[in-house]
Amino acid sequence: MKITLPNKHRWIAQMVAVVALSLSLLPPGGLQTLAQSSVEKSKTTQQSNQADDELVAARTAVAKPNDKPQTPDTGRMAGNYAVRSSIELGYRWVDVNGDVNRFTSDVNVREGFRVLDFSFDARSIDGNGALFDFLRADVSSAGGDQTQYYSLRMDKTRYYKFDGRMRRFYYNRSLAGIANNQHTYDIRQQVSDFTLKLFPQRAVKINLGFGRSLGKGPFVTTYNTNGDQSPEIGNARWAANDYRLGADAALKSWSFFGEYLFRGFRNDSEQFQKVARNVGNDVSNTAVLTLFDRDTPIRSSSHVIRGSVTGSIANRIHVLLQGMHNDEKAKINQYEVIAGTDTSNRSVSRLILATAEAKRPSTSADASLAVDLAENVTLSNTSRYYKYRILGDLNLSTNTTTRTVAGVVTNTLVPTLFRQTTDVTSYWNTLQLQFGRGRKFSGNLGWRYTFRNVQIIGAVATDKETERQNTNTFIGGARFRPSVRTDFFIDYENGSSDNVFVRINPIDYQRVRVRANIGVRDTLSLHTTFTATDRTNPTPQVKNDSDYRDFSVSVMWEPKARFWIDGGYNYDYIFSTANIAFFVSSVLKTGTSRYYSRQHFFFFDTRIGVTKRLDLFVLYRYLKDVGAPNAAAPVLVPANNDFVTSLPLQRHNPEARLAFRCNNHVTANLSYRHYSYNERFNIGYFQSYTSTSTGVVVNNIPDYRANIVTASMRFTF
Repeated sequence: MKITLPNKHRWIAQMVAVVALSLSLLPPGGLQTLAQSSVEKSKTTQQSNQADDELVAARTAVAKPNDKPQTPDTGRMAGNYAVRSSIELGYRWVDVNGDVNRFTSDVNVREGFRVLDFSFDARSIDGNGALFDFLRADVSSAGGDQTQYYSLRMDKTRYYKFDGRMRRFYYNRSLAGIANNQHTYDIRQQVSDFTLKLFPQRAVKINLGFGRSLGKGPFVTTYNTNGDQSPEIGNARWAANDYRLGADAALKSWSFFGEYLFRGFRNDSEQFQKVARNVGNDVSNTAVLTLFDRDTPIRSSSHVIRGSVTGSIANRIHVLLQGMHNDEKAKINQYEVIAGTDTSNRSVSRLILATAEAKRPSTSADASLAVDLAENVTLSNTSRYYKYRILGDLNLSTNTTTRTVAGVVTNTLVPTLFRQTTDVTSYWNTLQLQFGRGRKFSGNLGWRYTFRNVQIIGAVATDKETERQNTNTFIGGARFRPSVRTDFFIDYENGSSDNVFVRINPIDYQRVRVRANIGVRDTLSLHTTFTATDRTNPTPQVKNDSDYRDFSVSVMWEPKARFWIDGGYNYDYIFSTANIAFFVSSVLKTGTSRYYSRQHFFFFDTRIGVTKRLDLFVLYRYLKDVGAPNAAAPVLVPANNDFVTSLPLQRHNPEARLAFRCNNHVTANLSYRHYSYNERFNIGYFQSYTSTSTGVVVNNIPDYRANIVTASMRFTF
């Protein structure tokens, strides 16, 4: 049977088909721009003028019959919709010299065909579309880039709003200088989130949501046995699904929100050994591992209920109340089998079976009260209560069979029962006074108090340990605006923090931040920030101090629409020191660990409209960390046990792109990116190491040079 659609419905079907066809070309997951900014994503002059084209299209849509219509550069009227679409297709060529693994861990740009960008925008002219009034689909970097993004938004006035987003990440880590490159990852991760709001213009709105995150891929790790580390391989595979149902409502000056969320999580990662004889990393150790297999499936679920109320009592009193209760449960089963010979040449096999359960109920509540004492004076108090318990039970059985050279067999079964409860109660309270004088001056003064009680209870009621912490912090700040174009800010905090779950006192800290935004003229602006943070651990046995300094300045100049330039400089300084204790040949040693980072970073971006059709983009990033001062150069085994560490490096990244607008619908792009990473001026033990398993000296300089060329065509309809 042949079906004929009305003209306006035919346009809707065509638009939906275009979106569905475009998205079907994508791998499962979505796409996002590269982790760092790139000239490939910079807007051309035509794209910057897109807002003007949309205004022209809107005026044309509502023009009177006798008015002369204006034609925008791109886009068209399709029935009852103003439609705009674009797609950019291209190919990347990648050339890498040096440490390819380091390049893949840092940049992870690979050669191949890409859907660099896709967008589809349809808007109802009279706000009365059949299925939707607004539809927008976006895709970025589809086809294999390390970060990818996809989104779809639709809404129909008075009926619904839909927002769907999908992102995919390629997480690759393979660094020769860390743990002999025996802790590597090549994981594919995907995060999706879909929300649907029903009756968005009504007083009561219904919210539905679904989210899914997953990851899978190979990894390498090590297994500790017989006093040695044996490299093993594994497969990661985990997924989590979220289901949300809620509502929000408005009644006069009050807003209400409530939501229920269920999360189901499963992890089926495994570790195993492929080689027949794993001799480990220590060549002096005669133990051999011939079999290793570990499976630890995990299943967990969470039930979350949360809600909030905001509103005003009279005109001067404002209230916020919100709370959440979360009930989490997890079950873990472990199966592990190993076999091999130990250092005495005895045949050893071990079977480990374990079951465990854990529960973590938690409750949090927030209350905020703000009172307008005068026109520009507000007194506010914010309190937060947070409590959770971790209840854990473990049933472990270890069965070890040993066979000596003489044939004597020994079987040992060790059962283990473990139970522990961790109970944490926290409370924060911030009292703050905000004041001002017109638009030129404003400030705030406040005091923050925190309390935390941690109680650990063993299987026996008398086995109990309690730790309590109290902290006080002064906070203050001011903003001065001497003119419309100039703003000065200062923020200050002095006190202690309790965010460390170890047996030490709260960290004493002081933080000062000064910021200035200066508009020299309409086309020129200057921004600068200075931050100083000092932290001290008052525990005498630890004596851990750290200092952080940051200074940044940036300038933005846009003398005309076809030319702008943005540049700046940033300096970061980090120094930390701590007392350490370690053993050498079973002898206790004490010393000091010091770390330095002195990092310089410079950048600039510019777009030059060479002609009406040709745009030139230039980007440059330069980073250099000079590491420790010369007087504190790292030494492998210092005589006074004063260990100094740093990571001096140098990296620069120039990029350029030419964009030629052939006509209003076709733009040709050619871009070039260069990455240079250099650690060659590192000294001493950073240069190389001797493999304990093979005795071979391995070069440990992760330098690389990479060149990336991308050619693409952008089609706009």
